[in-house]
Amino acid sequence: MKYTNVVRVLPDKRQKQVLEIIGDRCAALWNTIQYRCRQAFFEGEPVPSYETLCSEFKEHPA
Repeated sequence: MKYTNVVRVLPDKRQKQVLEIIGDRCAALWNTIQYRCRQAFFEGEPVPSYETLCSEFKEHPA
């Protein structure tokens, strides 16, 4: 059984801008990593481990 916590965030204007930037960058990084794993899978290569992905994308500009 999974539980979900719901939190209401009430940021001011500046905090909202920062949260939007962080959210966009997280989404871009997530999509890039998913693409990398998908390409490896379809090319018959092993899907990279979490550790490999962390080291590979540590300095990613997203």
